[in-house]
Amino acid sequence: MKFIVRAITPQDAGIIADWRYESPYAVYNLSQEEIPVLLNPDNHYYIVQDEINRTISYCCFGQEERVPGGSYGGTDPLVLDVGIGMDFGLVGRGFGGKFFESILQFAAEEFKPSKFRVDCCLQ
Repeated sequence: MKFIVRAITPQDAGIIADWRYESPYAVYNLSQEEIPVLLNPDNHYYIVQDEINRTISYCCFGQEERVPGGSYGGTDPLVLDVGIGMDFGLVGRGFGGKFFESILQFAAEEFKPSKFRVDCCLQ
């Protein structure tokens, strides 16, 4: 399966804001009020689609990805923070590795970091 990473649109942001995660992941549910954050170019949000143009995921890069209050041990400008979210209905179907590889490939070309950093929330 092929994945395409592209710029987010207002329509995409609305789709993402409607996604609902079940407990204990409900903390990741967004609201319509958060759409401006997704659309702000400074926050570097992108959409991931499959080959039939189905939105399966989104990603963001940089400061927006950092967890408030997290310890990041400095501010190396060559380290790129990466955040992802996936349509909950597609979780556990074997897409993860390939779609994340597509995200990292896109980020390497777009931002040219020397390293990536991903925060994970485990519950």
